[in-house]
Amino acid sequence: MIGVLILSHGDFSKGLVHSAKMVSGCYKNAARMSLVPGMSPEEFAAGVEEKVRRLEQGKGVLILTDIKGGTPFLTACKMLKEHHVAIVTGANLGMATEALMGNGDYDDLREFAGAVEEAGRYGIDTIFEIG
Repeated sequence: MIGVLILSHGDFSKGLVHSAKMVSGCYKNAARMSLVPGMSPEEFAAGVEEKVRRLEQGKGVLILTDIKGGTPFLTACKMLKEHHVAIVTGANLGMATEALMGNGDYDDLREFAGAVEEAGRYGIDTIFEIG
């Protein structure tokens, strides 16, 4: 099973996982971590490293981050050197739901990351009028 780790600034990851669980039910081999005020980047990185190690079960870990370029994203990028991970940025509820529901359905991390990214894009639209 592919591991899933959701990283964010503040409580976004907590809310995202809570909301995704409402849609998808329970989930397996997944975790979240929030960068909170007063937490050092080193402390955050150590927590991320521990979670990635715990989630790795031979098929890799998909890491969702809130924004590209932020500390959660940059910390995830550091995991690329020593772990089999893929990173998808711009996390939204569609992505989180797909990740939590689908991580047992894929054997290929790259394919799984693509499906999660597509689920996130599918839910983005602009509506100006009805009809």
